[in-house]
Amino acid sequence: MYAGQAWLRRKRIQTEQKLRALEQRAEREERRSEQLVASADGSRRGRPVRIEVDALDADEVSGQPSTRRCRSPGEDDPTPHQRYLRIDVDDAHWKAFRVAALDVGLTAGRYVGELAEAAAYENGWRAAPLLSN
Repeated sequence: MYAGQAWLRRKRIQTEQKLRALEQRAEREERRSEQLVASADGSRRGRPVRIEVDALDADEVSGQPSTRRCRSPGEDDPTPHQRYLRIDVDDAHWKAFRVAALDVGLTAGRYVGELAEAAAYENGWRAAPLLSN
């Protein structure tokens, strides 16, 4: 008799745990659908990331951003400035992107910054980099 009651008690506890898990999952899905509706206008779409970009004037640009050295004697290397950007990328691509950044010896933020600077050059938003001889 006691074994039967203990078994019933365990089953009741397991059922309550499953019910709580399902309720939590339903709440998460509801919050997610609310976020999707809220972001339908595109204002909060994408992964927020910190990027590092050089704040140089157009006439001072030369070479790849990560390979720039002293601009004049006694002057330090250009210091990248941190900015925030939202990029539309899923988790799998973001992981691959971070691996690609490490392969070239850059942080993910610096790598994204270089891509943003390259896109700015291509779109004419900044002067084209000077070619080294």
